[in-house]
Parts: sequence; structure tokens; C-alpha cells
Amino acid sequence: MVIQAGGASQRRLLEDNLKRFSAGGLADSSRFSGEDWQTLMAEARTGGLFSGGQVFIVEEAARLGPFPEQLEYCLEGEEAVSHCLLLFEKDHKPMFSVSALKSLEVIRPEKAPHWESGRVAWLKKIAADKNVRCTQGALHLMAEWIEDEEEQRSEMEKLALACEDGLVDEDLVRKLTVDEGAREMLTLLDGLCRADAPAAISALVFLRKREELLRITGALYNRLRLAMYMASLPSTSSEEMLGILGARKYQQKMAGEASRRFSQRALQLCVKGLVEVSIALKTGRDNGWNRLEMAVLGLLDEVKR
Repeated sequence: MVIQAGGASQRRLLEDNLKRFSAGGLADSSRFSGEDWQTLMAEARTGGLFSGGQVFIVEEAARLGPFPEQLEYCLEGEEAVSHCLLLFEKDHKPMFSVSALKSLEVIRPEKAPHWESGRVAWLKKIAADKNVRCTQGALHLMAEWIEDEEEQRSEMEKLALACEDGLVDEDLVRKLTVDEGAREMLTLLDGLCRADAPAAISALVFLRKREELLRITGALYNRLRLAMYMASLPSTSSEEMLGILGARKYQQKMAGEASRRFSQRALQLCVKGLVEVSIALKTGRDNGWNRLEMAVLGLLDEVKR
């Protein structure tokens, strides 16, 4: 059997398949430390003869080189007493002949869809496998904030253990699935969109000590630009514009919050200020922090009464 994956995906697939073997009666497993296919096949066949079946785990199987054609008779399929789990980070096909490839079971990590609706549906399925339900807000927030599939799986497992009554909501995702810096960035973005001055200012003070200004400026610009468009255009046109820009559901939701709380003019001035911060940074005129704080405070001062 071939597990073709890298990093955390490889570890997870290895553990899952060892559990599958154990459930099927093959509880014995060992790491193969030899240097060639001949030794592996000899150990596997001898192990099966005397111990009643065993799983051999072959780390970095590519180091063994091409599989010898004279050993293809050893590949017996699912009915074999002993099994070899071959771990490859890259394509395994160059290591085997066409006939040998037909005898292999290949396991690869499931890829989550790139488009948002597909990613949300994928996350919902992962949650169901953990016997939990997620609100739409929680799913969209995870889809936006966490890109790596293995990290999403890991975070869903953590949420499943932490949630009450089997329900994962947006607040729980905020508390548990992002590190402190990312959480404060999210607090700044959402706090500003909700016109929550204490939350936004507190997050900005935290981030000033720990985060790069250009990253904060870019995140604010991306969020408030969407809000500016929503405030500037009729609802049907703004929805079409957000779709063209590829804005995700959670981003659209929070941009909508900002467009209801601030005027078109206030959002335009803030976005203009963020552009000026970026220009100042890239031309070396000043460090830009004062400009950024003035843009944020200026917007918070323009909340619709």
C-alpha cells in the first residue's frame, strides 16, 4: 500500500490505516529500517509465515529506489498475510513498473474544494464525522481564516471536544481556532466593521507591538474597500461587484455591517487614508503608524447616530 502525502497529512493517513489494520486483526506493526526492497520482501514474507501477519511501515520509501521487477511475484494484494505501508511524499509511480502499479493500493489525502461554497460543505462534512454541528457563521469564518486542510481537520477536532450540546458557533471558532495575533487582527477588522471602538482600539494597540504595519493596513483595506463599494452602490449592484471581487461570505457579511454603520464618505476617507499609509511605507516617508491610527479613529468618529 502506498500513502502519497507529506507532513501532517501523511501522519494522519498512517494513523488511520494502522487503526484499520488493527480492526481487521493485524495489530502487529513495525518500522522497516533496511536499505533495499529485497530485505523488505524477505522480512514481510518470513513475518507472515511465523507471526500470523504483520504491518511493515516504510518511511521515505523513495530511498529504496525502483522496485525490482523480479520481486513483483511477492505482491499478492489484499489477501496477503503481511502488508507493507510505503510512505511517499512525492509521486510514487516512477518507482514501479506498469504491472506492479496495478497491484498497489494508493491512498492520498482528500483535497478540499478551492471555491468557498465547496470548502464550507467540506467543513460541514468533517464536522458531521466528529458528531458536531456548525453554524453557517462558524463554517464561513473557518473557511476564510484557515487555508490548510489538515489544520482545518485538527481545529474541527478541537472544537468538537470543546463545544457544548454538539454545536460549534462563531464565537467558539474565534476563541479556539486562531492564535493570539490572528485573533486580535480579527477583532480589529470585525470591531471596526461593527463600530465597536473599545474592541477595535484595544486590538490595534496590541497589534502595534507585534504585527507588521503593512499586513494590518492590507487587511483593513481589503475589508473596508468592500464596505465602501456596498455603501456606494445599490444593493443588487454591490452584490454583483462583491462576487466579481471574489469576496467570501463572511467578508461580505462584515462589509455589510460597516456599510450600515458608516456613511459612504466616511468609508471613502478611511480607505484613502489606508492607501496613503501604504504609499508612505513603500516610499520611506514615515513609518505610517500615526497615519493608520488617524484613519481608524477618524472612521470611528463618523458612526451614524
